[in-house]
Amino acid sequence: MALNQVLCENEPIHLVGKVQSCGKLIILNESQKIVGLSENWKNYTFIENLSSFLNQPVGDFIEHSVPSQREQFQAFIDGVEPNSDERHVLQIELANQQHIVIAYSVCDDIYIEFEEVGDVHAYSLQLPSFTKKINQAGERVWDALCETIRTIIGYDRVMIYQFLEDHSGQVIAERKRGDIPSYFGFRFPEFDIPKQARALYLQHHVRQVCDSDDPTYAIISNRKDAFDLTTCNIRALSPIHIQYLKNAGAQASMSFSIIVQGKLWGLVACQHSQALHIDYPKRSIGLVLVEFAVNKYLTISSEQDLEFDRRISSLELKLKESMLIKSDVLTALRSSMRELAKLIEADAILVVNKDQLQVHATSLTNHQILELHQFVSNKTDKLVFEDHCFAVNYGDQLPFDLPFAGLLRVDIDLSRSFSIYALRNEVITEEKWAGKPEKIMEYDANHDLFRPSPRQSFAAWRKQIHHTAPQWTADQISALKRIRQLLRESMLRKSEEISGLNQELIQLNNALDTYSYTVSHDLRNPLSSIKLTSQFLQKKLGKDHDLVASGATNILNSVTVMENLMEKIFEFSRAKVYKYEPEWVDVSISIHKIIQENLERYGTHHTDIEIKNLLPLYGEKTLFHQIFANIIGNAIKYSSKSERAHISISSYIRNNTVAYSISDNGIGIDAKELTNIYDVFKRMSNSSGFEGTGVGMAIVKRIIERLNATIEVQSELQKGTVVHLVFPNADIPIEMLPHSIQAG
Repeated sequence: MALNQVLCENEPIHLVGKVQSCGKLIILNESQKIVGLSENWKNYTFIENLSSFLNQPVGDFIEHSVPSQREQFQAFIDGVEPNSDERHVLQIELANQQHIVIAYSVCDDIYIEFEEVGDVHAYSLQLPSFTKKINQAGERVWDALCETIRTIIGYDRVMIYQFLEDHSGQVIAERKRGDIPSYFGFRFPEFDIPKQARALYLQHHVRQVCDSDDPTYAIISNRKDAFDLTTCNIRALSPIHIQYLKNAGAQASMSFSIIVQGKLWGLVACQHSQALHIDYPKRSIGLVLVEFAVNKYLTISSEQDLEFDRRISSLELKLKESMLIKSDVLTALRSSMRELAKLIEADAILVVNKDQLQVHATSLTNHQILELHQFVSNKTDKLVFEDHCFAVNYGDQLPFDLPFAGLLRVDIDLSRSFSIYALRNEVITEEKWAGKPEKIMEYDANHDLFRPSPRQSFAAWRKQIHHTAPQWTADQISALKRIRQLLRESMLRKSEEISGLNQELIQLNNALDTYSYTVSHDLRNPLSSIKLTSQFLQKKLGKDHDLVASGATNILNSVTVMENLMEKIFEFSRAKVYKYEPEWVDVSISIHKIIQENLERYGTHHTDIEIKNLLPLYGEKTLFHQIFANIIGNAIKYSSKSERAHISISSYIRNNTVAYSISDNGIGIDAKELTNIYDVFKRMSNSSGFEGTGVGMAIVKRIIERLNATIEVQSELQKGTVVHLVFPNADIPIEMLPHSIQAG
């Protein structure tokens, strides 16, 4: 059967509806009419029926209570702006006693607190000496804060209570009376200060209980909803909390919120065995000192962060230097693993990259490390995985004993195959708690439910912690993340370098392929001409001197072509990418010469050659010669056995480009083989009986790409082939256009 329970964390402590005896409260609406009065005003006005002032102007009440200061008070109230965070303070005399009046806005209402006050200037004059003491304390800033605040308020005990990650707390500094037990180092459970109480501490930074035995006073009002007393200095506390204080031996208590970077870092918790009211000026000085101490703490923390950052930067520089020298990241990491372990306070470092390992100071075998890596990979998909109780949580799930207790893993790559592990050994610790950290519920028979009961004892309760390691700090985790980023950048840089080298290698290989085959292929035509002319001269020598002269001319022309080609090959051998100065080239001369050479080479003088408008091209004449030599040579060669061989060569301007078309009615190409025509040494299945090496079209393709041109081949078996070439830039100088086009 489910039990009815009232939980501390659900108690609306900001809506308690009562104030302490050390102060009085008036609440006004936006029209400055009274909507709430604390009952203890009876002790000052001697009017039993306080409700008669409800919905009346506040001036009437002030006229009755402090008539001599009505105008001053009215001007004070008029200065409070709705929905403002500003607090207004005024000192007045009420019932022959000096009071501090504090007015502030809560939504559309105005809250006015009256509180007795002593000498306002007594401690403000000593403020510089207090801040100097804190400033000179160095890293013992919290000890100095405890001492100065205890000097001001005179409490038995002042301690710094720091909230830990699990929301429990620990006393990290303390100043106290000599005859009472110390809480220094003691832990307090989370439920001692429930979450709604922590929320109030974040909004209102000073809280006081003057006397836990004093009665509290309700707020007289006609409103149904309770007033929000979150920021009220004299708000009464929860009965559970009052009993908690009594159980701790405190009749008075005070706390100052320690806010660090917008978060509730801790409390200055003060306890006193007797009733004691600390007036507003002293509390204000205490709050100023807390804020001063926080700034000093942040300064020290920043200096420590800078020193830690310097150590990380030094390690990063060492890694960068190592990675510039070493061929791989793992090897570069090896020399820095000891320093990395020292930096993040790890007992061992493991680096796993697939099946490659680098280790520092571990007894795990390579096989065990790989098993651990696979196990953690299956357990989490987080980039950073941290567990200082790893051995406790997962040790029984692994097939070997773990020689460590805590583990921190950072994945380097997204595939999670490359990771860095930091390991920590077991550290047996003893936790000291102020009483056994267990929540006690008591049965309330009147309401048939269970209520939380304040802890009865704060005597030291100790607990030993085994099989765990110290937790990793945010700085240590951040340091490992920075190493991760450095490794990723290094791997990316190496990847880019390799990619760049591959591209250069491809370009060099392409250039080498193209011009190696050029030597063996494109020089064949001029060499054949030399051979034929030489044979002719041998037969006719001495018979006809004119023919000798003509043959010698052919030899010289062919040799000139060879020299030009060899010069370009030499230039390519010295450059990664062939560079040239583009110019307008009249390719018609080269095309006619190529036609004549191939007709003689294949003995096909009966071939019908049709030529239309050979437009100039923008580029390099030798490259154009190689393109047309291969394509026109193929057209004449593969149509040479046709009964009526026909070759057509034409060009035209299209969309700001120059397009060439070379067609023949030769043997054609099977459609299935068209995709392979640019492969080196690839000859078509029907090309047997024709000479060739299968490199001509590969050369054409690579030159076309370097000229930013395009090539398309259409073909059909036994019907012929059409090659379409498209070259960029059609802004041809008019003087280079064929006469037929100029005339048109």
